[in-house]
Amino acid sequence: MVKMPKLVHNEYIKVMKKLSTKIIFVLIALFVIGLIGLSKFAQNTIEKDMVNYYSGSSDYSYEIGQAKEMKYEGYELDVEKYSFLTDNGITPDSWKYEAASDLFSHEENETKYDMSDAERSKLEKMIKDGDWKSYCQYKIDVLKAAGMSEAYYWLYDYCLKNEIALPESYSDSIEYPYNTVSQASEQRISIAGFDEMGDISEEVAVEKAAAEEKLKLLNYQLENDIEVNISECSNIFVTDYINFWSVFGTSASLVSVIGMLLIIVAGGTVASEFSNGTVKFLLINPVKRWKILMSKYIMTITLGFLMMAFMYILSAILSMLFFGASLADIPYIKIENGTITEMNGFLFILRKYLFKSVNVIVMSTLAFAISSLVRSSSLAIGVSIFAMLSGSTIVQLMKMAFNLDWARYLIFANTDIESIIEGTSMFSHHSLPFALGVIAVHMLVFLLTAWDGFTRREV
Repeated sequence: MVKMPKLVHNEYIKVMKKLSTKIIFVLIALFVIGLIGLSKFAQNTIEKDMVNYYSGSSDYSYEIGQAKEMKYEGYELDVEKYSFLTDNGITPDSWKYEAASDLFSHEENETKYDMSDAERSKLEKMIKDGDWKSYCQYKIDVLKAAGMSEAYYWLYDYCLKNEIALPESYSDSIEYPYNTVSQASEQRISIAGFDEMGDISEEVAVEKAAAEEKLKLLNYQLENDIEVNISECSNIFVTDYINFWSVFGTSASLVSVIGMLLIIVAGGTVASEFSNGTVKFLLINPVKRWKILMSKYIMTITLGFLMMAFMYILSAILSMLFFGASLADIPYIKIENGTITEMNGFLFILRKYLFKSVNVIVMSTLAFAISSLVRSSSLAIGVSIFAMLSGSTIVQLMKMAFNLDWARYLIFANTDIESIIEGTSMFSHHSLPFALGVIAVHMLVFLLTAWDGFTRREV
C-alpha cells in the first residue's frame, strides 16, 4: 500500500521538473528585487526631497521685504529678527530659530516676560555660541514662569538631563533619540490639553486614550533604547521612514503575487492530468483516488509555503544588504491588556506573511476544487484570480453601499485575519473564532467538491 508521503514526493518530482515552476521562483525573485530596488531609489529621492523641503535657507530677504511693505504692528521686531537670522546663518529647522523668536518676541506672546538688557544679551550669546543646554534651561524657566504645566517644558528638561542636543537641521530632528523625545513631548502636550478641557466627550476620551497608549510606547522606547517602533514603520506605503524594517515588512504584501502564481499551479494540477491524458496512468496504480487527490492538494499548499519561505528569506537578505542590519535586533513592541510586550522583529514579519497566506490558501483551494470539478485549468485559474482580486471589494461594496451585514458570512470577508485581530474589520463584533469557522466551512465545501469531481466521476 502506497503511503501518502510517497505520493506527495512523486507529485513534487513532477511539478519541480516543469519549466513553469522554475519560472515561478524566478518571478518571485524578480518581484522581491524590484521592491528592494524601488525602495532604495525612493529612500534616496524622499530623503533628498524632505531635506530640501524642510531645510530652509538662511536668507530672509523676502520676509524682511514683506514686513517692511506691510508695516503691521510689531513689524520692526520681525525685521530685526530676520536680519539677525540672516547675519548668523540660522535656518528655520534649527533650535536657534526658536531662540531668535524668543529674543525678538512680541509683547502679546503668552510665554513672554520682560527681559532686561542683560537677559537679552545672555540669550543672544546662547544662540551665537550654540549653547543649547543653556537655552533648554532658559525655556524651562520661561515656561514655568508663565504657569505652563510640565508637559510643555518636558522636552527641554529631558534633553538637558540626558545630554540630547537640540537639532541644528532637519536631518538632526528626525534622528533617534531626539525624534522619539519630540514625539513623546507632542503626546504629553496633547494629553495635557485634554486634561485642561475638563469634561470630555466619549470621542475625545478615545483620542486621549490613544495618546496615552502612544506615549507609553514612546517612553518604553526611550527607556530601553529602541531606535524605531517596528509596528509604525513596517510598510513603506504608510510611513516616511524607509529602512530595513519598512522594506522587509512591505515584502509581505507580495504574498498576493504568490497567491496568483499558486492559483495557476492549483488550477492546473488536476485539470492537466485530464487534458494530457495522464490521469489514466495514475488510476491504474493500486492507489485510491482520494489519496491521489490529497497528494496533489498537499503538494500544492506546501509548495505555496515554500514560495513564501523563499520570498521571506530573500527579502530579509536583500533588505539587509541594501539598507543595513543595524536595526535587525530591534524588537516589535505593542501594548496588550495595558502591558507592553516584545516580540522578535523577524517573527513579527513572519506573522504578517502567515496572515497573508490565509487568503492564498483559500483561493488556491478554490482553484483546486474548480479544476477537479470542471477539469478546465483556464476556468479554474480565471475564476480564482478574479475572486482573489475582487472578493474583498465586493464585500466592501455590499457592506458600505448596501449595509448588508450578512456579507460577513462570505469567505472574502474573513480572510483578512490581521484586520480582524486588530479590530479594524468593517463588521462589528467580528471575532477571530467566527472568521476561522467561516473559513473552515468554505474550505470543507471546496475540498468535498474536489473530492466528488475527482473520485466519483468517470474518466
